[in-house]
Amino acid sequence: MCAANRERAFVTGAGSGFGRVLCLALARRGYKIAATDINANAASETALMIKKAAGEAEGARVDVTRPEDLESGAERFCKEWGGIDLLINNAGVAVVGKLHEVKVEDWQFIVNTNLLSVVHGCRAFIPRMMQQGGGHIINVASLAGIVSLPEMGPYNMTKAAVVAISETLKVELRPHNIGVTVVCPSFFKTALMDSFRGPEALKNVGHTAIDTGKLSAEEIAGIVLRDMERNRLYSIPHRAGRMIWRTKRLMPELLYRYFLPTDMEKDGARLISWLNKLK
Repeated sequence: MCAANRERAFVTGAGSGFGRVLCLALARRGYKIAATDINANAASETALMIKKAAGEAEGARVDVTRPEDLESGAERFCKEWGGIDLLINNAGVAVVGKLHEVKVEDWQFIVNTNLLSVVHGCRAFIPRMMQQGGGHIINVASLAGIVSLPEMGPYNMTKAAVVAISETLKVELRPHNIGVTVVCPSFFKTALMDSFRGPEALKNVGHTAIDTGKLSAEEIAGIVLRDMERNRLYSIPHRAGRMIWRTKRLMPELLYRYFLPTDMEKDGARLISWLNKLK
């Protein structure tokens, strides 16, 4: 373990939004944190905030679409700190729109950032966690990964794949004492819309959904870390999200035939209003 017996965490997308909130929550739990982001200044700002709160952190630039960046990050921090106990694959972007209208380059953009970044992170850290005798991986997906809303095909696809990867790893890594938790929140205030690609009308729907969310990012971070500490596979912080997930599992035809809107621009507000009434 590192100095002062702190557990060590490596967090992607830590320069803003939920990634930054997770870093601060980890610092309060005594973690030593590698706060990484494609924006080096933002990563350094997060590290500085942790240090001002009497925590221990370093900021580093990591482009999660480049496997060599994650490999070098793993090599550096595992060498300097003697290992990494917790990997959080958090970096993500938003691409939405009708499936046949989304540009190919936007499909590639979201796959590289939301999906392959998780693969790159896991490939870099899993062998090192195996060598050190254990660890934990948190993959940040979305409720969109388990319930597919219309006009969100690219986002749904990547987040569903992150859920599938996490389920796979949960079993594969159990013999190696490496836990896995996949996070599937619905709407809350974060920086996701900063990377938005899609129709302006859907952007407005997205902003409304995020701005009216009842759970704060800090509350969600607390739930996620408690689920991680209990070694739970699924962390679904919102009650409405859990209700929809259970409905899908029990009555998928009913959910997709009658409950979900066919036009998010026109009818999405109704669903969002209901989701955001429940914590």
